Amino acid sequence: MVAPSTATNASSSDQSDHKGEKFVALCTGATGISSIHLVRHLLKDARFGKVYGVSRRDLYDLPVAHVQHVKLDLLDPQKVKDELKSKGIKDVTHLYQNAFVFSGDDVKDIEINFGMHKNIIEGLEAAGSNLQHVYFNSGGKWYGQAVGPIKTPCHESDPRHMPPNFYYNMQDYCEERRAQGAKWTWSSLRPNPVAGVSRGSYMNITTSIALYAVICKELGLPLRFPGSDFAWNAVNDVTDVDMLSDATIHLSTHKACENQAYNINNGDLFRWQELWPKIAEHFGMETGPNLHIELVSMMGTPDKKQLWDQVVKKYGLISAGWDELATWPFADFVFNQTSDWFQNCNKLKQAGFHGMLVDTDKMYVRLFKEMAEKKMIPDYAAQAKPLGGPVKVEGKGTPAMPGAESASIE
Repeated sequence: MVAPSTATNASSSDQSDHKGEKFVALCTGATGISSIHLVRHLLKDARFGKVYGVSRRDLYDLPVAHVQHVKLDLLDPQKVKDELKSKGIKDVTHLYQNAFVFSGDDVKDIEINFGMHKNIIEGLEAAGSNLQHVYFNSGGKWYGQAVGPIKTPCHESDPRHMPPNFYYNMQDYCEERRAQGAKWTWSSLRPNPVAGVSRGSYMNITTSIALYAVICKELGLPLRFPGSDFAWNAVNDVTDVDMLSDATIHLSTHKACENQAYNINNGDLFRWQELWPKIAEHFGMETGPNLHIELVSMMGTPDKKQLWDQVVKKYGLISAGWDELATWPFADFVFNQTSDWFQNCNKLKQAGFHGMLVDTDKMYVRLFKEMAEKKMIPDYAAQAKPLGGPVKVEGKGTPAMPGAESASIE
């Protein structure tokens, strides 16, 4: 069961500038957090007659009978063109480019992520699709969050930071293509961390928080905040993925929103010092004093993986691997921020989207409940007592965390 967003769907057909057409959507990164939810929203939108989902992995958590799955490696431009042509995919009107790979190297990230962006656009054009709109996810890193302290609130008109930043390449390409006469328009949203339920998505803090809480609870530990003192007190925003889906469709179907980028968030701000006790309360835990740890190393030890295997067996959870559910490097990034992270979103409101009405604390509780319903984490309200105590581990050494070489295209 997919819990509904508390956002107002501002993308309803009676508000669209496009009437009487049946659109065809193609979503890349179809196993990632943004596209999984976007596909669900598109399938419920009467204006879209067909939805393609592109990924290298098998689709999951989607009504596969209603999604045209295309297994495709977006890194090879010629294979993209050949595959789209061979499958006769020439009816796409709306491209939603959400594929993302994190390599850990900013220059390589451009080669990979901008490469996928360019390859799918030009591949669809070569296959004969009459593209009308290209949407791509950007993010708060546009403003330099990964570089160092930034000024807040962030505005779309803020100057760029010193490159490299593959988001810049993606937008520059769209602007250049438009200047060269491309008939399609483009739009982009810049959310801070996106919150939702997914597996194997690099930038999903929700699943990492949930697994960290489960491990602490099973060991009989309080839920200590693992980040820095600055992060504990910093002002943040976050974006509910269902609301993000509504906004994405709104931008891509309204002419007034074309060829522009927009900030987006839930509509509220929070500090971890206020939110963390509510997360602990949901899991039936005390908070305890903060303890700044490196999650990559602490959660990557053999005892944690062995404990997780026991938790999966005890509570009858899905058999997804430990490293598939949580992304500790991204969690460390979020919990060690060096400045406030929040945006001014007036531009999106002025563009007619009025769905930024999500209470962040209630959103996280809803998402944790959804994870329990999907058997991704234990439902402690209905299950047995936690295992408790240390875990005996056979063998020695700390396994390597997944890095650039193991990153997959969602």
